[in-house]
Amino acid sequence: MQWVGRAIVVLMLSGSWWLGPSAARAQDVTSLPATWPGAAGREASATLSGGRGADQAAVTASVTELLQHGIERARVGDLAGAVEQFARALQLDPQSVEAYLGRGGARLRLGDAQGAVDDYTQALRLSPQEAGAYADRGFARARLGDLAGAVDDYTQALRLDPTLAEAYNNRGFAVLRLGDPAAALADFDRALQLNSSYVEALNNRGFARARLGDLQGAVQDYTQAITLAPTYATAYNNRGNARARLGDPRGAVEDYTQALRLNPSYPEAYSNRGLARVELGDWSGALDDYAQALQLDPGYVEAYVNRATARLRLRDYAGALDDFNQAVQRAPGLVAAYAGRGEARRQQGDLAGALDDLTLAVRLDPQAPEPYYRRGLVRLAQQDLTAALDDLTQAIRLNPDYADAYASRGVVRLQRGDAAGAIDDWSQVIRLTPSAAEAYNNRGVARVRQGDLTGAQADYTQALQLKPDYADAYVNRALARAEAGDWAGAADDYERALRLGPESADLYLGRGQAWLKLGEPARAVQDFTQALRLSPGHAEAYAGRGAARLRQGDVAGALDDLSQALRLNPQLERAYVHRGQARAAQGDPNGASEDFTQALQLNPASAEAYAGRGAARLALSQWQAALDDLSQAVRLNATNADAYSGRAFALLNLGQDQAALEDLAQALRLDPDNADAYASRGYVRTRLGDLQGALSDYTQALRRLPSNADVYQARGVLRARLNDPSGAADDLQRAVDLYLQQGNVAGYQRALDQLRRLRPDGASASAGPAPTPAPPAPPAGPAAPPAPPPAGAPYGAPPPAGYAAPPPIAAPPPSAGPLPRR
Repeated sequence: MQWVGRAIVVLMLSGSWWLGPSAARAQDVTSLPATWPGAAGREASATLSGGRGADQAAVTASVTELLQHGIERARVGDLAGAVEQFARALQLDPQSVEAYLGRGGARLRLGDAQGAVDDYTQALRLSPQEAGAYADRGFARARLGDLAGAVDDYTQALRLDPTLAEAYNNRGFAVLRLGDPAAALADFDRALQLNSSYVEALNNRGFARARLGDLQGAVQDYTQAITLAPTYATAYNNRGNARARLGDPRGAVEDYTQALRLNPSYPEAYSNRGLARVELGDWSGALDDYAQALQLDPGYVEAYVNRATARLRLRDYAGALDDFNQAVQRAPGLVAAYAGRGEARRQQGDLAGALDDLTLAVRLDPQAPEPYYRRGLVRLAQQDLTAALDDLTQAIRLNPDYADAYASRGVVRLQRGDAAGAIDDWSQVIRLTPSAAEAYNNRGVARVRQGDLTGAQADYTQALQLKPDYADAYVNRALARAEAGDWAGAADDYERALRLGPESADLYLGRGQAWLKLGEPARAVQDFTQALRLSPGHAEAYAGRGAARLRQGDVAGALDDLSQALRLNPQLERAYVHRGQARAAQGDPNGASEDFTQALQLNPASAEAYAGRGAARLALSQWQAALDDLSQAVRLNATNADAYSGRAFALLNLGQDQAALEDLAQALRLDPDNADAYASRGYVRTRLGDLQGALSDYTQALRRLPSNADVYQARGVLRARLNDPSGAADDLQRAVDLYLQQGNVAGYQRALDQLRRLRPDGASASAGPAPTPAPPAPPAGPAAPPAPPPAGAPYGAPPPAGYAAPPPIAAPPPSAGPLPRR
């Protein structure tokens, strides 16, 4: 809850002998009456009713005696007796100005401000030039809340007597309460020109300066008042308020403590010290102070609100609700009490009750931004995004520098899909509070939504410079780095987030994906296993570990993990893709085809699933179906070299040699080190009669994969056709040796027969034409582990952290704020 300022406790004392009404709490009122009849009474009126001669003298003497008795009774605190004496004097002499003035003063001390106004009015009717009567009536009118009438009376008093310092002081205070601190300051200056030791005027001028933003000047005035009156507790309290606003809560606590030493029954000083202790993080001390204030004054509404606010910050929602209820009972029209209770109800999850309270607060004060802001948070929690946007926008209109409202509106706009608007709002937060790490983090999330990964990473980095232990910003930067292909950076950020703790299955999952992309499947398996330790039913972690095990060549382990992932979550499209790859590697093209089909039902735009099913269909000799699938794979991802190679094989088997040659050329443009593509193109070129081109391709394939017995066999046969029997014999002998090492009996026998035909009885020349080399085996699925998952973090990498929480912008929104100091 925003603070609207620290209210000032002002105690006005008249310059006369009148001590003023006693009050446990100093009130924001003008000075007490400055005029009273003298000790001997004023001279009796020349015309008295009812008597002449000796009788008149006797009446005059009686009136004088009654006036004296009234003054004496007022001196000893018998105000009712004083009123009685002045009334008896008026019965004898209804024209006695002194009796009206005396009774007016006594009535004022008794709290009968209206009776005092009536008496002062009668006195002025009888004596219109009585400056003191105007001043005293102004004081009584101020008590009644008639500040404009009070100002008029003080002005009349000063017209009649420009030397009345008290009238300047009191008019200044009335003008201040009417909202014109500049005019009030001029009156306090004039009062101090007339009386430089006027302590109350110094105190009040400090208040006016504080209202005008001159806090240093206010401190100077309060300090001068304290110098003149070292026991002036009110000045210590007020200087504490100014110091608190200057960002010196420790100095403020010292001043409030001194005020309480001088006046232990000062509830406002306790409440104000509680506010300062909150700023210092001394929650226990703050609660003690609020309790003391309420013990001294059980009706102190502001102390209930401030204690409720502290309890909100301490998450004592039940206690906060009790205090706000007390405040509402005592002040049914107090906006801060309804707004605070609405916040307490929101924190407890009572969104309907919160909405009722905040709507009432809005009705009570449509110009207060805080209730709109709080209601916007409630509507955001209810997912009423349109109404939330309206409320937060209204709060910003009423307070264009309302950082929390901008932060929360950014959340709403992002949820509505307005990333640009969210960026604008969080930029405003950064302008208003440049140290707000959460605002940089949230703006980064919005920039990711716009595809601005560079800008997002810059924002996350700035957030981390401001708040090095900001785990959410590390996670979000990891996600942005992963999307940008910086997997090493992503792994490092996940590592930093894990160091900050606590352990999270999602963090291990994200880092495992990074290790998989970096070609470190063993480390990926470790991270996915840690994720499963923390969350045994985590389908994405099983899927990730299955993909990593497939990369390690542990096909059986991969199948177990991927099958478990799909039992837990049958909607994991990538798990079907990887299980299809594992089944292909296991020699089960039918099972692989089924898995790829399931993946395509979940994601009809999966290029990888089309490529995998196409390869499985090649292994099943389903040439046209394979061609269709691989063509779809190429259409969806024109950079997939393996899809072009596979489609070439399908085209070759369908008799479209030239088209096959074009696809293989494209595969090699995309992947110049693709040994299989070179081998396949060598075979196609052989079929088309380009024997030298075929020889070159086979040689390129063997440079990249020297353990491929099939290619040695094909090149050996080709060399025989090119009349290079020696080279042919060497290649066929190498094929025989490799087949033998690999346990490929059929290949070994075939290559050995060809070698014997080439060198019968040890001869070095072939007898008859050499056979055409056998075509390469179809890519029915990766015999080696497949490539790691793409940059899209397929297995449930952590969502952007912190962006949807109301502000600070990643942190919860601030609780309802305290009421101002008085």
